Parts: sequence; structure tokens; C-alpha cells
Amino acid sequence: MADLKEILAGLSCGCPVPSLEIAGAVSDNRRISRGDLFVAFKGLHFDARTLIPDAARRGAAAVVYESGDGFTAEECGIPLIPVSDLDSCEADIASRVYGRPSDELSLVGVTGTNGKSTVTHLIAEWSQALNVKTGVMGTLGTGFYPDLIPSPNTTLRPLDLERTLREMADRGARAVSMEVSSHGLAQGRVRNLSFSYGGFTNLSRDHLDFHKTMDNYREAKFGLFKMLPESHAVINYGDAAGREFLNRLPGALAFCTEPVSGYRGRIIFAEEISCHQEGITVWVNGSYGRAVLSVPLIGLFNAENLLCALGIMLARGFVLADLERTVGCLRPVRGRMECFRKPGKPVLVVDYAHTPDGLEKAISGLRAHGFKRIITVCGCGGDRDKGKRPIMGKIASLHSDRVFFTDDNPRTEDHLEILKMMVAGVPENTDYKIITDRENAIREAFAAAAPEDAVLVAGKGHEDYQIVGTVKHHYSDRETAVKILEGLSK
Repeated sequence: MADLKEILAGLSCGCPVPSLEIAGAVSDNRRISRGDLFVAFKGLHFDARTLIPDAARRGAAAVVYESGDGFTAEECGIPLIPVSDLDSCEADIASRVYGRPSDELSLVGVTGTNGKSTVTHLIAEWSQALNVKTGVMGTLGTGFYPDLIPSPNTTLRPLDLERTLREMADRGARAVSMEVSSHGLAQGRVRNLSFSYGGFTNLSRDHLDFHKTMDNYREAKFGLFKMLPESHAVINYGDAAGREFLNRLPGALAFCTEPVSGYRGRIIFAEEISCHQEGITVWVNGSYGRAVLSVPLIGLFNAENLLCALGIMLARGFVLADLERTVGCLRPVRGRMECFRKPGKPVLVVDYAHTPDGLEKAISGLRAHGFKRIITVCGCGGDRDKGKRPIMGKIASLHSDRVFFTDDNPRTEDHLEILKMMVAGVPENTDYKIITDRENAIREAFAAAAPEDAVLVAGKGHEDYQIVGTVKHHYSDRETAVKILEGLSK
């Protein structure tokens, strides 16, 4: 329980704040429990202040609402506190209501364009294998792996974020491994969290509809490392942005997928990487000694994710020999280079790659495993960065043996226009086909593949929906892969 007066102390409240015990805080009236504080934002598409009477009926103890536009709430029998610039106060309200649970946890933040989900899950699995109860938060959901609750965002809003951390701490978590998005950093969603350790995977073009420039995007990512001790940062030396970060953080631990000599700081690197049909083996060397790590992960780039996770585990104080002994516990992450196999049939690989860099790494990663041909199925999302569409089309065409372009969350845009923009980047004499229906595209790609080929289905990964207009329709690449291999009809 927290006191309302203490929760709102120092905020720009438009009336006196009474002393009142608050059990929790929510911004969704449907989730109100008796004794909660209802936080009524004025959003871009919906004004939650219209729900204040309903919140009172559902048992809210009090309401804080946005007052910046002169709105005044009508009395409904509970304290109604107007607060100006309520959005910017959310993180303060959340941390005070839930008592800063991140102070009680070893909180690991992982940021970067690609690989965040895989790294956070590897950390959680590895920690569990070494008897450290660890929660996970991110794109694939929140909770204790593998029993996760779906998450609406990579990084939750502060009210949900602090509540979830409190629940994990109360359930015995000693650590939490969470993805930290550039949006979450730029919008201040995580500014009141106490990060113990942080990892940076890589940086490539993404989210420029929000950040506008790559410089802004890079600096948003670097914001994570301003929130934790320099010696607890783990940075990718093999990435240009990572090397720039390391220049600013000389006390950080670097990692690299290639041998490195002459580096003056702490580092771990791969002396050799072997890709085989069942996964990858990495021979590690560096500041902590030598080890051989074999994991059932597909894709050469997963060596980078493995080294990032390893670096974070070492920075946390785990012993390399123990990590080598327990590495066999690690498993592929749902929707991240996830293989669906049947003897004598092509391998279907479902991956979340939805950026130019992510797509190129997924295709080249499969090449390293010795498949004869790579057939790629991909698209681009609507109402998002349009500039990457011809780049994605070009990358898919140059690196695959054949490409099927298809829909991927067209949202409110014309799906044919999205695909037309992708095809604009395709070089002449490229073997490609447009099939707008995603399941049909995958089926035809599979039918065109030989047993020694791999069909990469990129873009959606774990997602179980297709957004058309503003409506989410149930659809899953993973379910489609299973149906195809089981020989079921559409």
C-alpha cells in the first residue's frame, strides 16, 4: 500500500491531495480492483477521462486525470485530482505506487535493433539453470520462461512495467531480464528503473518514422548505459555503433564474433564458429579464459546473441566453467529462427526479421548451415518506415535464390502499394513472385522447395495476428508451418 499524498508529492496537482491508501494504479478501467488509483490520460485516439464515472463504480479509490486542456471532472464520490502534463508524471506515479521493485532485483536491460528477445531469453534460461529465479519481459511476453503472458509493447508503459516487476519480485524473482526499446528510452518509460546490467546487440535502420535520424536512434539506445555502472555494460565490438559506445564506456565488457587483438579493455570473442544442421558451436576466448559453447540455435548471427548473453552472465559474476557446463539448457526462442522439420521435406524457418539488417542476417545465417537453396517469404508493415521497403526488397532478392513477397500487417495502407514499393528495389532478372495472401505465399514457397532447401518466413515470428485496417485478425506463421508439414488442408 502507498499513500496518495506521497504518490503525488511534487507533481503539479490542481487541488489539495488527501491522505489515502492506494493498492495499485491502472490506466485501463477494465482492470480496476478495489482500492486502485485510476490514471486517466487524454490519448491521441481516446480520452480515458470519459471513463472516470465507470472507474468509480468499479471500485477505484481515487482518480488522477490530465488537466492541461482545462478539463474538469464531475464529482463521483471519490477524490478526483487534476494533474497537468500527466504523461510525463506516469513513471513517478508508477514507481511510488509499487515501491521501486527494481531496487530489489538484479535488473538486466538489453537494447539494440535485433536480437533483444533472443538475448533476454537466453539470460533467463541460463540463470534458471544456475538456480537464480529470473523473470523475462519483452516482445514475446512477460513472466517466468516459458510461461509468458502476451505483452502489448516491447517495453511496457510505466504503470504496467512497475506493477509487473513488483509481481515478479513478490513471486521470488531475484533477477529480471528485459528488452529495452528505443521508444521506451526516448519516452522515459524506464527512467525510474534501477538497471544493474545492460547489453547492446547492434544498430541498423529501424523506427525512423519515430526517431527521424539514425543519430537520434543511436542516442536513444545509448540512454540505457547512462542508467547503470559502466563496468556492468556489455557492448558489441563488432558493430559500428557498439565501438562508438565503447569509446565512451572504456570500462565496459566488449564482445565480438571474430578474434580481436590489441583491445585494451575487457573482452570476450569467438576464435571459431561452426554451423551445423542442429545449431552452432562457438569457441570462446578473452578476458575470462576459454570455453566451447554448443547451442541448438540456427543462424550465424545467433553467435552474436549468444556472446552478448554470455558477456552479461559473466559481468553478473557467473563463472565461465559453470556457464559452459549448463549451456545445453538453452533452447531456440519462439519465432526467432525457429525450425519446423519433417524428414525428407524442406525446412521451414520462422523468424521475426523485419528490418533490412535483420533480414540479411537471417538469410546469410541460413546459408552458413549448408542448405542448397534459400527461398524467402517476406513483406513490410503498413503505417511504418516507408524508406526501408525497397531496401528490404533488394536484400531479399540479392541474398535469396527465390523470393515471395506478401502481406505483413498492412494496417491502413493499400497492401499492393506496400508491395509495389518493395519490388521497386528488386534488381532486374530476379526470380520473385507476389502473393498477397500470406498463408498461400508460404504454401507456394514450400511447394517450390526441394528437401535440401530452407524456406525462410520472415517478418512476423511469434506474432499470431495480421493487422488489416485497424483490425487484428488471427494469423500465425508458426501455425501455418505446422499445418503444411502435417499435410493439413487450408
